[in-house]
Amino acid sequence: MSTIGNEQELHTTKNGYLIDGAPLLLAYSTEFPWLVKEGSRAQIEVNTRPTGTIHEQVLEISEKLRILEYLSAEHNLELVAASSYGSGRGTTNRPQSRFPFYDEMFGLEDSDNLVSIIGNHTHLSQPEGEEAKVKQQRLLLGLEPLTYAFTSTSPMRYDGVNTLNNHRIPLVRNMAVDKFPEFAAPQPYPQSMENILSLGERLVNTMVEVGKSIGYSEEDTKQIFNADNTGYIPLRFRTKFPTQELRSADSAPLPYQAAIWAILKGVNDYVEKTGIPVEVGPEYYFGQDKIILPENKKSLEIAIIEKGLEHHPTYGNLAKDYASAAIGLARRGLPEEDLHYLNLAEKLVESGMNPASHLNRYMHTNFGDKKRFSPAEAAQGMLFMREMYKEGLNNPLQLPSGNYK
Repeated sequence: MSTIGNEQELHTTKNGYLIDGAPLLLAYSTEFPWLVKEGSRAQIEVNTRPTGTIHEQVLEISEKLRILEYLSAEHNLELVAASSYGSGRGTTNRPQSRFPFYDEMFGLEDSDNLVSIIGNHTHLSQPEGEEAKVKQQRLLLGLEPLTYAFTSTSPMRYDGVNTLNNHRIPLVRNMAVDKFPEFAAPQPYPQSMENILSLGERLVNTMVEVGKSIGYSEEDTKQIFNADNTGYIPLRFRTKFPTQELRSADSAPLPYQAAIWAILKGVNDYVEKTGIPVEVGPEYYFGQDKIILPENKKSLEIAIIEKGLEHHPTYGNLAKDYASAAIGLARRGLPEEDLHYLNLAEKLVESGMNPASHLNRYMHTNFGDKKRFSPAEAAQGMLFMREMYKEGLNNPLQLPSGNYK
Protein backbone atom coordinates (compact mmCIF):
# COMPACT_ATOMS: atom_id res chain seq x y z
CA MET A 1 0.00 0.00 0.00
CA SER A 2 0.99 3.62 -0.42
CA THR A 3 3.07 5.82 1.83
CA ILE A 4 2.18 9.45 2.48
CA GLY A 5 4.27 12.53 3.19
CA ASN A 6 3.70 16.28 3.28
CA GLU A 7 5.15 19.74 2.83
CA GLN A 8 3.33 22.28 5.00
CA GLU A 9 3.86 25.99 4.55
CA LEU A 10 3.28 28.41 7.44
CA HIS A 11 3.29 32.17 7.91
CA THR A 12 5.23 33.94 10.65
CA THR A 13 3.15 36.62 12.37
CA LYS A 14 3.00 38.90 15.37
CA ASN A 15 -0.27 40.28 16.75
CA GLY A 16 -2.04 39.18 13.56
CA TYR A 17 0.39 40.88 11.16
CA LEU A 18 2.77 39.07 8.83
CA ILE A 19 6.42 39.78 9.61
CA ASP A 20 9.72 38.59 8.15
CA GLY A 21 10.35 35.98 10.83
CA ALA A 22 11.32 33.00 8.71
CA PRO A 23 15.11 33.76 8.60
CA LEU A 24 15.19 33.51 12.40
CA LEU A 25 13.70 30.02 12.23
CA LEU A 26 15.74 28.88 9.24
CA ALA A 27 18.84 29.51 11.35
CA TYR A 28 17.95 26.22 13.04
CA SER A 29 17.79 24.26 9.76
CA THR A 30 21.20 22.67 10.30
CA GLU A 31 19.84 20.99 13.41
CA PHE A 32 16.38 20.53 11.89
CA PRO A 33 16.88 19.97 8.14
CA TRP A 34 13.13 19.53 7.64
CA LEU A 35 12.81 23.34 7.85
CA VAL A 36 12.83 24.73 4.31
CA LYS A 37 13.06 28.23 2.84
CA GLU A 38 9.98 29.46 0.97
CA GLY A 39 9.01 32.28 -1.39
CA SER A 40 8.89 35.08 1.19
CA ARG A 41 10.65 35.89 4.42
CA ALA A 42 7.35 35.53 6.26
CA GLN A 43 6.98 31.89 5.16
CA ILE A 44 8.58 28.65 6.25
CA GLU A 45 7.98 25.07 5.15
CA VAL A 46 7.98 21.89 7.23
CA ASN A 47 8.74 18.63 5.41
CA THR A 48 7.75 15.23 6.78
CA ARG A 49 9.15 11.80 6.10
CA PRO A 50 6.82 9.30 4.36
CA THR A 51 4.76 7.02 6.59
CA GLY A 52 2.57 3.99 5.97
CA THR A 53 -0.49 5.24 7.88
CA ILE A 54 -2.31 8.52 8.46
CA HIS A 55 -1.86 8.15 12.21
CA GLU A 56 1.91 7.87 11.82
CA GLN A 57 1.88 10.94 9.56
CA VAL A 58 -0.09 12.93 12.14
CA LEU A 59 2.42 11.97 14.85
CA GLU A 60 5.31 12.82 12.52
CA ILE A 61 4.10 16.29 11.58
CA SER A 62 2.78 17.06 15.08
CA GLU A 63 6.22 16.53 16.59
CA LYS A 64 7.87 18.83 14.04
CA LEU A 65 5.21 21.54 14.35
CA ARG A 66 5.57 21.50 18.15
CA ILE A 67 9.34 21.93 17.85
CA LEU A 68 8.72 24.86 15.49
CA GLU A 69 6.23 26.34 17.97
CA TYR A 70 8.93 26.30 20.63
CA LEU A 71 11.49 27.91 18.33
CA SER A 72 8.96 30.54 17.26
CA ALA A 73 8.13 31.43 20.86
CA GLU A 74 11.83 32.04 21.50
CA HIS A 75 11.59 34.87 18.93
CA ASN A 76 8.08 36.09 19.85
CA LEU A 77 6.69 34.76 16.58
CA GLU A 78 3.28 33.17 16.05
CA LEU A 79 2.78 30.59 13.32
CA VAL A 80 -0.41 30.59 11.26
CA ALA A 81 -1.61 28.10 8.64
CA ALA A 82 -3.29 30.65 6.37
CA SER A 83 -2.51 32.83 3.37
CA SER A 84 -2.08 36.59 3.62
CA TYR A 85 -5.28 38.51 4.39
CA GLY A 86 -3.85 42.00 3.93
CA SER A 87 -2.39 42.54 7.41
CA GLY A 88 1.22 43.00 6.48
CA ARG A 89 3.20 41.20 3.81
CA GLY A 90 6.38 39.16 3.76
CA THR A 91 9.33 40.37 1.71
CA THR A 92 9.73 38.27 -1.42
CA ASN A 93 12.94 36.26 -1.41
CA ARG A 94 14.71 38.08 -4.25
CA PRO A 95 17.07 37.29 -5.81
CA GLN A 96 16.03 33.64 -5.91
CA SER A 97 16.60 31.55 -9.01
CA ARG A 98 12.93 31.29 -10.03
CA PHE A 99 11.82 34.86 -9.52
CA PRO A 100 13.40 36.44 -12.61
CA PHE A 101 11.29 33.99 -14.64
CA TYR A 102 8.10 34.64 -12.67
CA ASP A 103 8.65 38.40 -12.80
CA GLU A 104 8.88 38.17 -16.58
CA MET A 105 5.83 35.89 -16.85
CA PHE A 106 3.48 37.60 -14.41
CA GLY A 107 4.91 41.07 -13.79
CA LEU A 108 6.41 42.23 -10.50
CA GLU A 109 3.11 42.89 -8.74
CA ASP A 110 1.50 39.56 -9.56
CA SER A 111 4.74 37.75 -8.85
CA ASP A 112 4.65 39.23 -5.35
CA ASN A 113 0.97 38.34 -5.02
CA LEU A 114 1.84 34.74 -5.86
CA VAL A 115 3.87 34.45 -2.65
CA SER A 116 1.04 35.86 -0.53
CA ILE A 117 -0.51 32.37 -0.53
CA ILE A 118 0.58 29.21 1.23
CA GLY A 119 -0.48 25.61 0.88
CA ASN A 120 0.03 22.01 1.87
CA HIS A 121 1.48 19.57 -0.67
CA THR A 122 0.64 15.90 -0.11
CA HIS A 123 2.78 13.15 -1.63
CA LEU A 124 1.45 9.64 -2.24
CA SER A 125 3.90 6.97 -3.36
CA GLN A 126 3.42 5.61 -6.85
CA PRO A 127 2.42 1.98 -7.48
CA GLU A 128 4.45 -0.34 -9.68
CA GLY A 129 3.84 -0.33 -13.43
CA GLU A 130 2.96 2.39 -15.92
CA GLU A 131 -0.71 1.45 -16.19
CA ALA A 132 -1.12 1.65 -12.41
CA LYS A 133 0.64 5.02 -12.27
CA VAL A 134 -1.65 6.45 -14.96
CA LYS A 135 -4.71 5.10 -13.14
CA GLN A 136 -3.48 6.64 -9.88
CA GLN A 137 -3.03 10.06 -11.45
CA ARG A 138 -6.50 9.86 -12.99
CA LEU A 139 -7.94 8.97 -9.58
CA LEU A 140 -6.13 11.73 -7.70
CA LEU A 141 -7.16 14.35 -10.25
CA GLY A 142 -10.74 13.30 -9.60
CA LEU A 143 -10.27 13.71 -5.83
CA GLU A 144 -8.22 16.91 -6.07
CA PRO A 145 -11.13 19.40 -5.64
CA LEU A 146 -11.81 17.88 -2.22
CA THR A 147 -8.35 18.92 -1.03
CA TYR A 148 -9.30 22.59 -1.00
CA ALA A 149 -12.91 21.89 -0.01
CA PHE A 150 -11.60 20.47 3.27
CA THR A 151 -8.66 22.79 3.92
CA SER A 152 -9.58 26.24 2.59
CA THR A 153 -8.10 29.00 4.75
CA SER A 154 -8.16 31.67 2.05
CA PRO A 155 -11.61 33.33 2.16
CA MET A 156 -9.71 36.62 2.17
CA ARG A 157 -6.85 37.42 -0.16
CA TYR A 158 -3.75 39.65 0.10
CA ASP A 159 -5.77 42.90 -0.25
CA GLY A 160 -8.54 42.02 2.20
CA VAL A 161 -11.08 41.11 -0.51
CA ASN A 162 -13.59 38.59 0.85
CA THR A 163 -15.90 37.24 -1.86
CA LEU A 164 -15.17 33.49 -2.01
CA ASN A 165 -14.60 30.53 0.27
CA ASN A 166 -11.25 30.00 -1.46
CA HIS A 167 -9.24 32.76 -3.16
CA ARG A 168 -6.01 30.77 -3.48
CA ILE A 169 -7.16 28.50 -6.32
CA PRO A 170 -8.42 31.23 -8.69
CA LEU A 171 -5.45 33.47 -7.81
CA VAL A 172 -3.01 30.77 -8.96
CA ARG A 173 -4.98 29.43 -11.91
CA ASN A 174 -5.91 32.79 -13.43
CA MET A 175 -2.40 34.21 -13.31
CA ALA A 176 -1.11 34.81 -16.87
CA VAL A 177 -3.56 32.21 -18.16
CA ASP A 178 -3.76 33.93 -21.55
CA LYS A 179 -0.02 33.73 -22.20
CA PHE A 180 0.73 30.46 -20.41
CA PRO A 181 -2.50 28.42 -20.47
CA GLU A 182 -1.00 25.17 -19.14
CA PHE A 183 1.19 26.64 -16.40
CA ALA A 184 -1.38 26.43 -13.60
CA ALA A 185 -4.45 24.93 -15.25
CA PRO A 186 -6.03 21.68 -14.05
CA GLN A 187 -4.60 19.01 -16.31
CA PRO A 188 -6.94 16.60 -18.13
CA TYR A 189 -7.32 13.00 -16.97
CA PRO A 190 -4.39 11.07 -18.49
CA GLN A 191 -4.95 8.03 -20.67
CA SER A 192 -1.28 7.09 -21.01
CA MET A 193 2.14 7.75 -19.52
CA GLU A 194 2.88 9.80 -22.61
CA ASN A 195 0.10 12.23 -21.58
CA ILE A 196 1.77 12.70 -18.19
CA LEU A 197 5.37 13.02 -19.36
CA SER A 198 4.63 15.27 -22.33
CA LEU A 199 2.94 17.84 -20.07
CA GLY A 200 6.07 18.02 -17.93
CA GLU A 201 8.19 18.51 -21.05
CA ARG A 202 5.94 21.29 -22.34
CA LEU A 203 6.08 23.14 -19.02
CA VAL A 204 9.87 23.00 -18.98
CA ASN A 205 9.98 24.19 -22.60
CA THR A 206 7.79 27.14 -21.58
CA MET A 207 10.39 28.13 -18.99
CA VAL A 208 13.18 27.73 -21.55
CA GLU A 209 11.43 30.24 -23.82
CA VAL A 210 10.88 32.64 -20.91
CA GLY A 211 14.52 32.21 -19.95
CA LYS A 212 15.70 33.15 -23.44
CA SER A 213 13.79 36.43 -23.19
CA ILE A 214 15.72 37.39 -20.03
CA GLY A 215 19.14 36.15 -21.07
CA TYR A 216 19.23 32.58 -19.71
CA SER A 217 20.60 29.78 -21.88
CA GLU A 218 18.58 26.59 -22.23
CA GLU A 219 21.17 24.77 -20.15
CA ASP A 220 21.01 27.35 -17.34
CA THR A 221 17.20 27.28 -17.30
CA LYS A 222 17.17 23.50 -17.07
CA GLN A 223 19.44 23.72 -14.05
CA ILE A 224 16.53 25.49 -12.32
CA PHE A 225 13.43 23.90 -13.87
CA ASN A 226 12.71 20.27 -14.61
CA ALA A 227 9.57 18.18 -15.08
CA ASP A 228 9.53 17.36 -11.35
CA ASN A 229 9.39 20.96 -10.14
CA THR A 230 7.80 23.12 -12.85
CA GLY A 231 4.35 24.66 -13.11
CA TYR A 232 1.52 25.29 -10.67
CA ILE A 233 -0.57 22.39 -11.96
CA PRO A 234 -2.73 20.64 -9.33
CA LEU A 235 -0.89 17.31 -9.51
CA ARG A 236 2.80 16.79 -10.19
CA PHE A 237 4.17 13.45 -11.31
CA ARG A 238 7.42 13.25 -9.34
CA THR A 239 10.06 10.85 -10.64
CA LYS A 240 12.54 11.76 -7.91
CA PHE A 241 10.86 9.99 -4.98
CA PRO A 242 8.70 8.71 -6.85
CA THR A 243 5.36 10.22 -5.77
CA GLN A 244 2.25 11.96 -7.03
CA GLU A 245 2.20 15.43 -5.44
CA LEU A 246 -1.18 17.05 -4.82
CA ARG A 247 -0.67 20.81 -4.68
CA SER A 248 -4.14 22.41 -4.37
CA ALA A 249 -4.77 22.17 -0.62
CA ASP A 250 -4.48 25.30 1.49
CA SER A 251 -2.25 25.23 4.53
CA ALA A 252 -4.71 24.44 7.33
CA PRO A 253 -4.96 23.30 10.96
CA LEU A 254 -3.91 19.68 11.35
CA PRO A 255 -7.31 17.94 11.80
CA TYR A 256 -8.56 19.29 8.45
CA GLN A 257 -5.42 18.06 6.75
CA ALA A 258 -5.62 14.64 8.36
CA ALA A 259 -9.23 14.28 7.21
CA ILE A 260 -8.39 14.82 3.53
CA TRP A 261 -5.27 12.65 3.80
CA ALA A 262 -7.51 9.82 4.98
CA ILE A 263 -9.78 10.16 1.94
CA LEU A 264 -6.89 10.36 -0.53
CA LYS A 265 -4.98 7.43 0.92
CA GLY A 266 -8.06 5.33 1.65
CA VAL A 267 -9.48 5.50 -1.88
CA ASN A 268 -6.01 5.18 -3.45
CA ASP A 269 -5.14 2.09 -1.41
CA TYR A 270 -8.50 0.44 -2.08
CA VAL A 271 -7.91 0.83 -5.82
CA GLU A 272 -4.35 -0.43 -5.47
CA LYS A 273 -5.47 -3.42 -3.39
CA THR A 274 -8.43 -4.49 -5.52
CA GLY A 275 -7.38 -3.32 -8.98
CA ILE A 276 -10.87 -1.96 -9.74
CA PRO A 277 -11.11 0.24 -12.85
CA VAL A 278 -11.02 4.03 -12.61
CA GLU A 279 -13.08 5.46 -15.45
CA VAL A 280 -14.38 8.86 -16.53
CA GLY A 281 -18.00 9.55 -17.36
CA PRO A 282 -20.88 12.04 -17.19
CA GLU A 283 -21.92 10.96 -13.67
CA TYR A 284 -19.56 10.17 -10.79
CA TYR A 285 -19.67 6.86 -8.92
CA PHE A 286 -17.52 5.49 -6.08
CA GLY A 287 -18.34 1.79 -5.81
CA GLN A 288 -16.63 -1.39 -4.69
CA ASP A 289 -16.63 -2.62 -8.31
CA LYS A 290 -15.36 0.55 -10.06
CA ILE A 291 -14.93 4.30 -9.81
CA ILE A 292 -16.32 6.74 -12.35
CA LEU A 293 -14.91 10.25 -12.13
CA PRO A 294 -16.83 13.26 -13.48
CA GLU A 295 -15.62 14.13 -16.97
CA ASN A 296 -16.45 17.77 -16.29
CA LYS A 297 -15.40 18.96 -12.82
CA LYS A 298 -16.22 22.62 -13.44
CA SER A 299 -19.48 22.66 -11.47
CA LEU A 300 -17.81 20.91 -8.54
CA GLU A 301 -14.86 23.30 -8.60
CA ILE A 302 -17.09 26.39 -8.76
CA ALA A 303 -19.26 25.13 -5.89
CA ILE A 304 -16.19 24.54 -3.71
CA ILE A 305 -14.36 27.76 -4.59
CA GLU A 306 -17.45 29.86 -3.92
CA LYS A 307 -19.00 28.07 -0.93
CA GLY A 308 -16.66 25.31 0.27
CA LEU A 309 -18.78 22.52 1.72
CA GLU A 310 -21.75 24.79 2.37
CA HIS A 311 -24.93 24.65 0.30
CA HIS A 312 -24.42 26.38 -3.04
CA PRO A 313 -27.28 28.47 -4.52
CA THR A 314 -26.84 26.85 -7.96
CA TYR A 315 -25.19 23.49 -7.31
CA GLY A 316 -26.83 22.66 -4.00
CA ASN A 317 -25.01 19.99 -1.97
CA LEU A 318 -22.83 18.77 -4.85
CA ALA A 319 -19.60 19.19 -2.88
CA LYS A 320 -20.99 17.42 0.20
CA ASP A 321 -22.43 14.54 -1.80
CA TYR A 322 -19.20 14.04 -3.75
CA ALA A 323 -17.15 14.03 -0.55
CA SER A 324 -19.52 11.58 1.15
CA ALA A 325 -19.28 9.16 -1.77
CA ALA A 326 -15.47 9.22 -1.59
CA ILE A 327 -15.46 8.78 2.18
CA GLY A 328 -17.61 5.66 1.89
CA LEU A 329 -15.08 3.96 -0.36
CA ALA A 330 -12.05 5.24 1.57
CA ARG A 331 -13.21 3.25 4.62
CA ARG A 332 -12.47 0.06 2.73
CA GLY A 333 -8.88 1.07 2.05
CA LEU A 334 -7.64 2.16 5.48
CA PRO A 335 -6.44 0.17 8.52
CA GLU A 336 -8.39 0.38 11.76
CA GLU A 337 -6.01 2.92 13.31
CA ASP A 338 -6.77 5.44 10.53
CA LEU A 339 -10.56 5.23 10.50
CA HIS A 340 -10.86 7.94 13.14
CA TYR A 341 -9.61 10.48 10.60
CA LEU A 342 -12.42 9.50 8.24
CA ASN A 343 -14.80 10.16 11.13
CA LEU A 344 -13.36 13.68 11.20
CA ALA A 345 -14.03 13.91 7.47
CA GLU A 346 -17.64 12.82 7.95
CA LYS A 347 -18.19 15.37 10.73
CA LEU A 348 -16.70 18.09 8.58
CA VAL A 349 -18.94 17.25 5.64
CA GLU A 350 -22.00 17.06 7.89
CA SER A 351 -21.28 20.49 9.40
CA GLY A 352 -20.38 22.07 6.05
CA MET A 353 -17.90 24.28 7.91
CA ASN A 354 -14.33 24.21 6.65
CA PRO A 355 -11.84 26.70 8.19
CA ALA A 356 -12.80 29.41 5.68
CA SER A 357 -16.48 29.09 6.59
CA HIS A 358 -15.64 29.50 10.27
CA LEU A 359 -13.52 32.56 9.52
CA ASN A 360 -16.20 34.11 7.31
CA ARG A 361 -18.75 33.70 10.08
CA TYR A 362 -16.38 35.35 12.57
CA MET A 363 -15.51 38.27 10.27
CA HIS A 364 -19.06 39.00 9.20
CA THR A 365 -20.36 38.75 12.77
CA ASN A 366 -17.75 41.11 14.17
CA PHE A 367 -17.04 43.52 11.30
CA GLY A 368 -20.13 43.45 9.11
CA ASP A 369 -21.22 41.70 5.95
CA LYS A 370 -18.76 43.36 3.60
CA LYS A 371 -16.63 42.29 0.68
CA ARG A 372 -13.35 43.84 1.77
CA PHE A 373 -11.75 44.17 5.18
CA SER A 374 -9.21 46.71 6.41
CA PRO A 375 -5.70 45.64 7.45
CA ALA A 376 -6.66 46.02 11.12
CA GLU A 377 -9.73 43.83 10.60
CA ALA A 378 -7.69 41.34 8.59
CA ALA A 379 -5.26 41.11 11.51
CA GLN A 380 -8.14 40.00 13.72
CA GLY A 381 -8.90 37.31 11.15
CA MET A 382 -5.29 36.18 11.30
CA LEU A 383 -5.47 36.00 15.10
CA PHE A 384 -8.62 33.87 14.74
CA MET A 385 -6.71 31.49 12.46
CA ARG A 386 -3.83 31.42 14.93
CA GLU A 387 -6.22 30.13 17.61
CA MET A 388 -7.60 27.50 15.22
CA TYR A 389 -4.07 26.40 14.32
CA LYS A 390 -3.13 26.01 18.00
CA GLU A 391 -6.32 24.12 18.85
CA GLY A 392 -5.76 21.72 15.96
CA LEU A 393 -2.15 21.10 16.94
CA ASN A 394 -3.07 20.49 20.58
CA ASN A 395 -5.85 18.06 19.64
CA PRO A 396 -5.46 16.67 16.11
CA LEU A 397 -8.12 14.02 16.81
CA GLN A 398 -10.91 16.61 16.94
CA LEU A 399 -12.10 19.35 14.60
CA PRO A 400 -11.42 22.83 16.01
CA SER A 401 -14.45 24.52 17.54
CA GLY A 402 -14.06 27.84 15.70
CA ASN A 403 -15.39 29.64 18.78
CA TYR A 404 -12.77 32.28 19.51
CA LYS A 405 -13.25 35.85 20.66
